[in-house]
Amino acid sequence: MENIRERKLKRYFTAIDADGSGTLTRGDFELVARRYVDALNLAPDSHQAEKTRTATLKIWDDLISPMDANGDGKVSPEEFIDALQKSLATDRAAYAESIRPSANAYFELCDADDNGEVDEQEYIRLMGAACGIPADEAAATYRTLVPPAHDGMTRESWHEMLLSFFYDEEPDSPANHIFGRL
Repeated sequence: MENIRERKLKRYFTAIDADGSGTLTRGDFELVARRYVDALNLAPDSHQAEKTRTATLKIWDDLISPMDANGDGKVSPEEFIDALQKSLATDRAAYAESIRPSANAYFELCDADDNGEVDEQEYIRLMGAACGIPADEAAATYRTLVPPAHDGMTRESWHEMLLSFFYDEEPDSPANHIFGRL
């Protein structure tokens, strides 16, 4: 039986496989960028649209592409899970090198109004466009992650959420569902 971490990584893989092909390619991230530009109602040739494309492709270039162990231009679920298991291992400090730069790119995409916080609507929009998560599911996850007294998720709380996703083995952790219900 697979552990909670493996289940989360498989769900994460499925969430970012934008074309549903069963592998990750640069095309998945190009598709996510187009979806997000559309979700934000940005003019395709605008500075913000280009910033969105650049941030999205940075995730492919910096995090996902190096996972392609056999050099075929695709990352299989096995390559993805194996690479994350090895790079993250059990040392939370590995997050800073492996995930933090891409997580910052996602945060910047999500923070559409550039106010330094991700509000519920921004979160729903990103998770829907980037990961295909239904709005009601994304909203429910957001509400479990951000206390009602807070206006939004800060960059630091964003990283804490992702650290919890990648490292916590607690089956009831709200962060388990960031990339969709397990």
